[in-house]
Amino acid sequence: MSQFPNCPMSQRALEKMQDSIGSLAHTCTPEGVRCKCWLIGSFERGQAYVELVMVMPLFLMIIAALIFFGRVLYVKIALDMASYDACRAAVEALQPGDGVSQGLIAGRETLNGFHLNPAGVNLAITPAGGWDRGTPVQCVATYDLFVGDVPGVSNIATGSGVPLESTTWSRVELWRSDWR
Repeated sequence: MSQFPNCPMSQRALEKMQDSIGSLAHTCTPEGVRCKCWLIGSFERGQAYVELVMVMPLFLMIIAALIFFGRVLYVKIALDMASYDACRAAVEALQPGDGVSQGLIAGRETLNGFHLNPAGVNLAITPAGGWDRGTPVQCVATYDLFVGDVPGVSNIATGSGVPLESTTWSRVELWRSDWR
């Protein structure tokens, strides 16, 4: 006697399919008009591996891009802050030698706060003219970011790395007292 009495497929055929293939899911309508057999694990074996192999390179490229752009953004923010702090500290001094040295110290300390090596950063503080009250001062911070350790990026960023630069302008303080 068949497990599915109205099924056009015989019980023996079902057992034979199940023995040769593995697990079998069999559903029939009560009238037995539509009979469907789903072979679980037979044709789908390895499908997940194929999908993984197809999607994994794209996934790895997205991860590498996130690492690359995250690193570039982090260093760019650090350079912006270093050039701003250097410029701000430089314009607080009324003497040109003091302003440049204060600015360099402030910029290097900012880079230390971002855990970047200040020796790898080129920090330049130059006034536009003499160092008088109201004179514009330009602070430029440049850094060559090494990205050769990010997979796939070494083909794009040739050379020693990605050059980054930040420039900040400010004026020497107008209303600061000159204490000597």
